[in-house]
Amino acid sequence: MEKIRTDVRVINRELLNNSYTIDQLRQTFENNPAIKLLIKEKDYINGTMSEVQVIPSFDTVDINEALSSLYNSKGIDEHLGSYVKALYTNKFKIPKGKQSININLDNAVLSKSDVVILDIIANNVDRPIYFSAWSNDNFLSLEDYLTLEGFAYRLNFEKNNSQTEIIEQKAGTIDSEKMYDNVMHGFSFKHFDKNIYFNETERNIISYYVQNLSSLAYKLLQEGENEKALSVLNKSITAIPFEIHSYPLFLVDMALMYSILEEKEMASNLMKHSIKEFKRYMNKYFVASMRMQAQQ
Repeated sequence: MEKIRTDVRVINRELLNNSYTIDQLRQTFENNPAIKLLIKEKDYINGTMSEVQVIPSFDTVDINEALSSLYNSKGIDEHLGSYVKALYTNKFKIPKGKQSININLDNAVLSKSDVVILDIIANNVDRPIYFSAWSNDNFLSLEDYLTLEGFAYRLNFEKNNSQTEIIEQKAGTIDSEKMYDNVMHGFSFKHFDKNIYFNETERNIISYYVQNLSSLAYKLLQEGENEKALSVLNKSITAIPFEIHSYPLFLVDMALMYSILEEKEMASNLMKHSIKEFKRYMNKYFVASMRMQAQQ
């Protein structure tokens, strides 16, 4: 990230299907070392590896052994000499010292970017690796090794054994200690308190921020950290005011938590505002045409 975190390498997964992007991973930028990769240029240029079939297996194989086999074999002969690349197992082990990640892939087919992501993880175990919590839905069966530290999931080499989160997460569990520190002392919530126009994508992202803050507050309540939970709730409604932004569903969660924390007046105010917002949405829906209703 130029001029902000030059030690951090941000990778767009969709662009990893482009050979130019993979080439850039091998370059060093200032104090940001190159990404180590097993894959060679011949393995990803000119449409190579655009689709990789995953053949289920009972055997668990070292990830680099499986990737080497993938890169060096022709693949499956479908017909008339047309080959499709294939991984001959769906079970992998990614070692790091005495620890390891064990993957049981659910995917029947992998894209080039999926393969490169697995390659990056396997050959850069000494570097912290994070997945975006907002823009990511395919975690390549790594969910049990991911912990939410804010708005990104950190990949760990130890399997999660935490209790289930009250608000269901896309993946993994919440690291309440690290996430609390990030929310209260690390993140900078700028301009959310300004009554300006936010487009639909921005509104969805803001709702997701509120959801994650609510999830953290629930987690802290589960752990008996009531004061910290209250601090997170207060931070949420201060940094992202509900009078400006509409997130009635999460206001109900917040009202419930405020009630548990004996903050009855705040709980009542949030619940009343939430009901008012739900009524506004329903009135808007009922006066809309059938075509518009279908799009809601």
